[in-house]
Amino acid sequence: MMNMNRVLKQAMTRVNPEIMGQWLSKVHHGDCVKLMDKMPVGSVDVIVTSPPYNIRNSTGNGLKNGRGGKWERAELVKGYAGHNDAMPHDEYVAWQQGCLRAMMRVLREDGTIFYDHKWRV
Repeated sequence: MMNMNRVLKQAMTRVNPEIMGQWLSKVHHGDCVKLMDKMPVGSVDVIVTSPPYNIRNSTGNGLKNGRGGKWERAELVKGYAGHNDAMPHDEYVAWQQGCLRAMMRVLREDGTIFYDHKWRV
């Protein structure tokens, strides 16, 4: 089992503790790209994300037909509370690329990104 105190201490020794103190052991709510833009370069060991799949504008029989596609009575047919999940494809790809660029900026050279997404995007 991982000792979180040791992990946090190691993380703080890599970047100035005064700077990292505002980020560690806290839940941050907001636009992830705007939050990462405020973080020091190379300050994150692991990023775990599962972005909206844009499934209402999917090319793979997702929810595009408005009936739930291959998922009967799918809850996401109306989108998320703050995102309708139906961006034009080019706009969606650009948005995801921007998210990944922000992640790569804060990720350490030996860091890891777990990017949970459908295979078509």
